[in-house]
Amino acid sequence: MFVAHLIVAALAAAPADESSLERLVVCSAERYRVSAYPCVDRLDDGRLICVFSANDRSTGGKMVVAGCFSDDHGKSWSPPRVLIDSKDEHDYDPNVIVIGPRVIVTSTTVPLDHHEFISTSRTVAVRSDDGGRTWSKPYQIPMGYRYTSGKVQKGIVLGDGTALFGFTYEAQLEKIDRLKLEGDMIERSVVLISRDRGLTWRAGGEVADDSLKIPERKAAIRGICEPSIVECSDGSLYMLARTGMEKLYESRSRDGGKTWSPPKPSALTGHNAPASLTRFRGARPGILVVWNNSPKDRWPLCAAASFDDGRTWSPPRTLADTPGRECSYPGCTQAADGTLIAVWQQATGKGPREIHAARFKPEWLLDRAGAAEKPAADSNSQAPSTPAR
Repeated sequence: MFVAHLIVAALAAAPADESSLERLVVCSAERYRVSAYPCVDRLDDGRLICVFSANDRSTGGKMVVAGCFSDDHGKSWSPPRVLIDSKDEHDYDPNVIVIGPRVIVTSTTVPLDHHEFISTSRTVAVRSDDGGRTWSKPYQIPMGYRYTSGKVQKGIVLGDGTALFGFTYEAQLEKIDRLKLEGDMIERSVVLISRDRGLTWRAGGEVADDSLKIPERKAAIRGICEPSIVECSDGSLYMLARTGMEKLYESRSRDGGKTWSPPKPSALTGHNAPASLTRFRGARPGILVVWNNSPKDRWPLCAAASFDDGRTWSPPRTLADTPGRECSYPGCTQAADGTLIAVWQQATGKGPREIHAARFKPEWLLDRAGAAEKPAADSNSQAPSTPAR
């Protein structure tokens, strides 16, 4: 059913060489009216998994977490399968943690009236011990905070086998019952850490600066939100996070996430939208970043590489640029054949959103003929409204 639309539709044909960029659709609006907040990673057997929130009549009008798989390095994708469907609750913010053959998918699960106010959430998870072929019944991961979100980036496994993933908690909801709007939130970011292959988790140190917001940007969050994390070449950790400023902010940890340096502006322009990080191997190993390179909008979506653990970045290259229609919430990984994979939510009108993807070699990032020579242009148009994230 819907195979012609769901397997993969090529939006731009490109030659299969090291300088090419191929754009694809992972899940179209013909399957779900809204597909959002994707997260992608490579499984132990080399296949790819992409998880995302989805909503249409087939889900009863509520958000669920669905997953698609690719066994050809992201060239085509299976029809989506619902992985988490919490009765009488919305399932947002999916992420995935691959720990050998074990795969854990989590969601931020909130009451159905979440669109009216922000109050509580649960972290619901499912686990597979056979590379995503069969899944456990849903279970809850204790977070230690009343309202957590921001689990939109893949988890990582360190060289010593420790697994961790980032999340955000709302500081005020530790003391009060509810907030009306996302723009009222004060966000702080933390990592969950597991030393038993994801069976149990404990919180590491937090990254916080409650002053981070441009006052006139009423809809923007305050603080540090939706972190993405990679392990650096020396074993330290690098975090890049969304803020209400006009820069992504960064922090580093030298003790496996137990403590973090004070957050500071990174070299990357970005406002109120998350970035995604992944390490990549090859002749010149490095870190890939995918983010909205704009001081106010959720477009364009760009990619760059770092070869010094996030201290400097190559000139940005554009993956998608759809002014007035956001191309945001990226995820990224490297396929088994060395291809870099980026996924994102793509607005296609006032309501529908799809999951789009791009495939490219690391060499494409360094093709100076196609790299941006100046920052992304500031647009006067406004991004479409989105659910509270």
